Amino acid sequence: MIGPGRIGRFPVACALALAACQGRGPGPDTLPSNLPPPPPFTSNCESGGADIFIPSPGPGPNPGTPPSNEWVLRRRFVTIDFGALEAAAAPGGVVRLRLFEDVCFDVVFVHDDRSGPPDIFSWIGSIPGDPSSTVVLAWLRGVLSGSICQSGIPGH
Repeated sequence: MIGPGRIGRFPVACALALAACQGRGPGPDTLPSNLPPPPPFTSNCESGGADIFIPSPGPGPNPGTPPSNEWVLRRRFVTIDFGALEAAAAPGGVVRLRLFEDVCFDVVFVHDDRSGPPDIFSWIGSIPGDPSSTVVLAWLRGVLSGSICQSGIPGH
């Protein structure tokens, strides 16, 4: 498990694919005309939750292989504040997921899951006001992966 205050970097658009349907990323390719309209995301977070995504000028030391431009509509690089994420892993804990300046989610901690290998931490929460929502953030050795599922937004 990553200790408090430990920070890692990764491209948010790769880990949280939900953000990819909100706009256009760098590259000369035009967007396909058959894309659905973007879902109604929260434009401003309203909680006092810790913002776990801190802007970064570029990828970290081991960025992996980036996806091809045809799979990325938007991207931004961030540093992850794992200490803030772990601190919010308690009843009533709240974090802010600011995927982009115009895409932000407040997430309330529900429970953690340690049913897998002991060094993988899973943080499970929900979006206030959407009791059917589920947000899962899991990390291992500085790599974070996540998903955001909201009611009324098919496929996310």
